[in-house]
Amino acid sequence: MVYPDYVKAVDSAGNSVSCPDLSKMDSDDDWKIVADTVYRSVANVNIIKQPFRDMVFCYELEVV
Repeated sequence: MVYPDYVKAVDSAGNSVSCPDLSKMDSDDDWKIVADTVYRSVANVNIIKQPFRDMVFCYELEVV
């Protein structure tokens, strides 16, 4: 689970950036995350919306 309000994202140069809009992820893009120093590829993103507002609450990432 990725909570956009609390996640720290880093660009390829190592600079901190705001959380990207993962709902616009293209399946052809090569997105990777680092978990316990292991790079993992993102296979799918599920968007979880807030119950009473049309805003993203969190993203559920499926990784391989």
